[in-house]
Order: sequence, then structure tokens, then C-alpha cells
Amino acid sequence: MKYKEGDKVRIKTNLIPDKRYGGNTFVSEMLEFTGKDTIVNIVSGNKYYLEIDKEKGYWCWTDEMLEPVSEYPKKMLVSNNKVDWHKRKIIGHFPELDSPYLSKSLYAMNSYAGYKYAEDLPQPKELTMQEIADKFGISVEQLKIKK
Repeated sequence: MKYKEGDKVRIKTNLIPDKRYGGNTFVSEMLEFTGKDTIVNIVSGNKYYLEIDKEKGYWCWTDEMLEPVSEYPKKMLVSNNKVDWHKRKIIGHFPELDSPYLSKSLYAMNSYAGYKYAEDLPQPKELTMQEIADKFGISVEQLKIKK
């Protein structure tokens, strides 16, 4: 099985009704889901049950009917030494490479740079005035926040 519960997948668009894919038949009632992204809810034997059709009673999907949904491109922090980090737009993750995180090169056209390490960018955190005051051990009235 290629996918596990919680994985994002896309239902392939080239599926033909009444054709068998990996031991299960793709039927015409499943056509409405082709091309759509969804989540794997249940893995059972050689089939998957998906979030997208659970309201209609779950169809059985197989590896041959699905494709992974890529989370790339996305901006990430990257490094080759875990000391010097840079923000780059990563176009893909290729685990078979020594430096598996690829971005377009900043220095040469039609060239790519590889990085050994990548982390998601830190997300801004929303805090209430009370949370800030508590962190500094003062009252909300004593806060003066500058931009």
C-alpha cells in the first residue's frame, strides 16, 4: 500500500468506468470524484476509503486509482550544515538525492540548487493581551505595544 491514513491524495482523472484497477472495479458513480483532492480515512487490505465520499457510503479505492498530492512548491528554511539557514522556494523533495530539497538556483538560469535539510517556516503566533501580560508578569493595563 502506497498511502496511510491521513495522507492527501488525488483521484486520477483518466479512470475508465467498469475497468478493474488493482483488484477493484471503478464504476461510473465514482466519476464525480475524479480530479479531486481528499484524505485517506481508512486503509483496509489492498483498498482505501476516502474522506471525499464518506457521506455517500464509501467507495473502495486502490493505489492504481490515486496519486499523491504534492505539497510543493512552498517556501521553507533550508541548509546544508544546520547552521546557516536560508529562506527558499522549494520545488520538490527527492529523497534519492544527497541534497533532496531542490529550489531554482539564484545564480544560474535553468539550474537547481539542492539542500540537505529543510524546515517549514515558523508560523506567526497570535497572542492575546492577557497572554503577553502574563508572560512578563504585569497587568494588561501596564502594556504598551509598539509596531
